[in-house]
Amino acid sequence: MCNAIAYLGKDTVQIPRGSTLGEVFTSDLVAPFQRSGRTVTTDNFFTTLPLALSLLDKDMYLCGTIRQKPYIPKELTEKVLPPKESVAVFNYEHNLTLQCQQISRTKKVMLLSSLHHDPSEVEKRKTDIQMFYNATKGGVDTFDQMCSTSSCIRKSRRWPMTLFYGILNIIMVNSYILYTSMPFTKPVPKRTFLRDIAYELCAPQAIHRYLTSHSLSKGLRQIMVDTFKIPEQVPPRRRIPVGQRKLPKRIRCHTCPPRDDRKTNTACLLCKSPVCLDHQSALCPNCSVCPNCNAALFEAEQGV
Repeated sequence: MCNAIAYLGKDTVQIPRGSTLGEVFTSDLVAPFQRSGRTVTTDNFFTTLPLALSLLDKDMYLCGTIRQKPYIPKELTEKVLPPKESVAVFNYEHNLTLQCQQISRTKKVMLLSSLHHDPSEVEKRKTDIQMFYNATKGGVDTFDQMCSTSSCIRKSRRWPMTLFYGILNIIMVNSYILYTSMPFTKPVPKRTFLRDIAYELCAPQAIHRYLTSHSLSKGLRQIMVDTFKIPEQVPPRRRIPVGQRKLPKRIRCHTCPPRDDRKTNTACLLCKSPVCLDHQSALCPNCSVCPNCNAALFEAEQGV
């Protein structure tokens, strides 16, 4: 995948007058590849004459199926052909070729191309325009199939998460395609390549979580040790020096209202203010929001 746009609805896109939704998205998607001489293959939802002309101005070509439009000659659309037969017309003014093939008695398929100017038979009744379209039209479907075979998507009601999972699938497939296309690279199965990439992405976060989290279950910790080869150890737990918080006698809590007359024999570790059981923590409510007090608490605990 070279470029993509998240489609959030027709009302979220500003469509210029006289243009179609397909033209706007196609122009935006191919914008980074102007003057590259590439050929864009589109289906009948995107293909229009203005789009083909605008791509020619950007030194790009178009080949795709097209629906019946007002600017298509009626002599071509109304002409009855034998089944599997085709006829083509060439526009000398814009260097465009339009081919019409009779698929069945009542159905026709029209192909517009700005690359093929001399349609010729390649396989029996197929022309070079048809062969080129058939060879390139399945690129998006093939890419979607590659993403689905190794998808990491999980069910979610939040569309940003679904979009994130889709981006991960795209990154995985793109990285594998780029890796295998590089010269002098050792062939690696796709499954092995994706497994190694997933391991490298998960290892830093898993090791950090193992060393800093205190609420992991024993089974999960063992899985982390076996999977990421972490030296098995028990992370240090924060200890509160309880002995330094005892008051010589019971004093009214400075946080509770005076009318409650709540007595306590425990003080804040830093400011030594009396705190009752309801407000008791490593710090009193005032010091808990002070970064300097939190830093002092950390230094005090490290020294215990």
